[in-house]
Amino acid sequence: MSTSDTAMSPQIESPRRRRGRPATTTADPIQLRPSTCRRRRLALGLSTYELAQRARLDEQTVVRFEVALGRPRPITVIALHKALSRLERPGDRAARRAPGRVV
Repeated sequence: MSTSDTAMSPQIESPRRRRGRPATTTADPIQLRPSTCRRRRLALGLSTYELAQRARLDEQTVVRFEVALGRPRPITVIALHKALSRLERPGDRAARRAPGRVV
């Protein structure tokens, strides 16, 4: 490519910055660390199985996340975060019921 071709080519915006802000990555949509997940789960009195049921994940997925084995998929972190957040809301009895249980 000659220098004249470079001058005429359109500028490609860097994916790292847009409008002065750092780009958000899909690899880490929610900051939920494995140790924080375990602490929050235990504070709620949940087993890994119960958290997995509420997050609609496999129990082994929760276990692997909490012991930091591998890199979790972003959707996994989101599901865990949402399940824990629902359970931590004060006065939200419906979230504390066992999933699938008819009252």
